[in-house]
Order: sequence, then C-alpha cells, then structure tokens
Amino acid sequence: MSLGGTSCGSCGLYVPLVVLVFLWTVNEFLRGRLKPQISGILALLIFGFCGAAFFVSRWLVGFLALLGSFALSALFRTPALWIAKEDG
Repeated sequence: MSLGGTSCGSCGLYVPLVVLVFLWTVNEFLRGRLKPQISGILALLIFGFCGAAFFVSRWLVGFLALLGSFALSALFRTPALWIAKEDG
C-alpha cells in the first residue's frame, strides 16, 4: 500500500509508538505506588517498538523512530503536565 508515494509498511508501528510515548510522559508527572512499574513497562514497550522498526523497516526508519521518541517526549511535556495537574 502506498500513501503519497511512500511505503506505509511501518505506519502500524508509529501510531502505537506515539501513544506509548504520550502515556510514558503523562506517567512521569503522576504519583502512585505503581508509577515505577508502569514507567518501566512503557519504556520497554517503547524501545520494543523502536527495535521492531529496525527489523521491519530499514535502519533509517528505526533510527528515526528512536529519535522521534525523544522528540515526542519533549513535545508532550506541557500537555502531560496539564493533564497530571487536572488529575489531582
């Protein structure tokens, strides 16, 4: 399947990756006894999806997924802080 002239074979990896990075960023601002466990599981899933991007697609796509995870984390800090403050 082609989308705009580019292969969209790894698009299935990016949507969950964005959601996982957002959840990890929100979790960093929350409190609770399970926060370290949730953060650890989300981090493993994020790096798992980045690793899958290396194997499913080319190395450049995997590298961009890893770099994009860090960029998304910085981008999601403000909305995550806002959501965490609303929670309590």
